[in-house]
Amino acid sequence: MTSVSRPSTAQLTSTIQLARPFLTKSQIKHAQKKTIENFTTLETAMIYYQRYFLFNKFDTNIYYDIAITSIFIASKNEDTIKKLRDILIIANQIKNTFLTQDQLELYRRKILSLESKLLETISFDFRLFHVEELLIKISKTLKISKDLGYLAWLLAYDSYQTELALKIPPQSISIACITLALKLKDENCDQIRPEDFHTSQNSINEALLDLLELYINSYNYTNLASIYPDYQNKFVEIRIPMEDINGLKEQDVSVLTKDDYYNDRDFSIGERRYMLGNQRKRLYSEIPKN
Repeated sequence: MTSVSRPSTAQLTSTIQLARPFLTKSQIKHAQKKTIENFTTLETAMIYYQRYFLFNKFDTNIYYDIAITSIFIASKNEDTIKKLRDILIIANQIKNTFLTQDQLELYRRKILSLESKLLETISFDFRLFHVEELLIKISKTLKISKDLGYLAWLLAYDSYQTELALKIPPQSISIACITLALKLKDENCDQIRPEDFHTSQNSINEALLDLLELYINSYNYTNLASIYPDYQNKFVEIRIPMEDINGLKEQDVSVLTKDDYYNDRDFSIGERRYMLGNQRKRLYSEIPKN
């Protein structure tokens, strides 16, 4: 008969872990990596949202659905894929609305139909250049400190609340953010030469003026305000000496009529439909005759 030896008390270890209502900073960062969307996904969604209403009439009954559609497409474009059903559940929680399973399925089909329309609006062109990618490279070239680079990065993220992404190239926005960050810290920005980064001073000025307008008029709605709440008056001080600075020169409206690639959207005609050639005859009446 064999005897079974019990482990000694020295070999037994017990661990008591108390539940804590608070987390350390490193634990929060670890959790955020698993739950919070990539910033580039949100930036891409903002650009898609702006592009859609650039070519379509703004409808207050659908703008929230377009925002959901933009996030859904952006999540796929930036490889941060989320299920549409999960996005809809969070969106409805924000709106404080409750949908049954059948209603949620109908809503999902509606977003999928809007996805086709949005993809058509952007011409299936997924080429996007994020400002912060160039901003980091330009900051290293100019030997900008990490603190200034972080401040410029915050400005770059807020720039997507303006129309800058539709008007000027990303390197101009990046330099404008770095310039504005230097001005906020009362540092010299004369070392920046636009020609070194294939842009113009007028293009940079256009970005500066738009950013200043955003922070002066809507500071509390920016991401920067949550980190630097006392900077609003500083933007006013920066804007006053810039009264004589010119941005991009606006083209005359008559130029658009001469553009062979520009056509006003006729909103009386419904959404475009794709079909076989033998199905087109019934739609000939919808095609405007010149």
